[in-house]
Amino acid sequence: MKTTTVKVLFLFLFSAANLCGQVQTDILTSDIDNFWAAYDLLPTAETPEDSIRIFQTAYIDKASPGFVEFLKVRDFTAEEYTVLVGKYPKYWQSVRPNTLRVKTIRPQLEKIVEQYSAAFPGRETPKVCFAIGCLRTGGTVSNNYLLIGTEIAATDSTTYTAELNNWLKSVFNKEFDVTGMVAHEYVHALQKVNLGSVLSYLNNRVLTTCLMEGAADFLAVKVTGNTINQNIYAYGNAHEAEVWADFKEDMYGKNVDNWLYQGDNTEEGVPADLGYFVGYKICESYYNRAEDKAQALRDILAIKNAKRFFKRSGYGE
Repeated sequence: MKTTTVKVLFLFLFSAANLCGQVQTDILTSDIDNFWAAYDLLPTAETPEDSIRIFQTAYIDKASPGFVEFLKVRDFTAEEYTVLVGKYPKYWQSVRPNTLRVKTIRPQLEKIVEQYSAAFPGRETPKVCFAIGCLRTGGTVSNNYLLIGTEIAATDSTTYTAELNNWLKSVFNKEFDVTGMVAHEYVHALQKVNLGSVLSYLNNRVLTTCLMEGAADFLAVKVTGNTINQNIYAYGNAHEAEVWADFKEDMYGKNVDNWLYQGDNTEEGVPADLGYFVGYKICESYYNRAEDKAQALRDILAIKNAKRFFKRSGYGE
């Protein structure tokens, strides 16, 4: 075999070995471009019906496989996009540059994938879809997709918020930090439903659900160093005893309305979704007690019995 042929074969095998060692993931951003293409067509619309048609044909009908999944779980409609663009014109203009910026952070996103793959080897790697939603979802997961509402996740101090409600103002980022949302939702993609978690949810819904959300925040911090929900943690840390006293009254119940997914329905001065904070603190206490920290991370990812996990954490003692 000629020397050149040997070198080529060696380089091929070396490259293949490196690729096999890397964690590959699909990161979809085409829906961001499609949204703004539709948006730019709106001045040609003469009626609201024309605007609806534009959003339908130029955006929704061109959905990537990830956005198709997003549409299934969140039911975004062309009518809703038309209303929101008309209602919040300055907001949409201000957030546009940051949504387009998402395409430049692929290396940071791939690093998050590598970090989770190292912490939890053997897990299926989820795909990531960035789309423009209807200001209802920063992120969710479905069918092995991380579905990111880029219009929320990509906000920063340049985003115009005066038109928006207090909840949106509180969850918007002060600095561009899409990676935090991805790191949080990645955990939800890794969390698997089993008989134990289903029974736990049915019997202790508040505690179970808050632990799922708190675990996503905690593992994002421990594995990747990324955080979200800073306003929740600032308030929670300053009022921990008070928050815990209130949570104890509800923790084994089934109504999560006081702790999660509240939107703008909270007391003045109190942030929504303090269940994230309580769940995080329980996970943190469990982790701090554990001798084997790597195993503790795996335990937190795979909580099967929320009540038993809470008791083992020692939180609130």
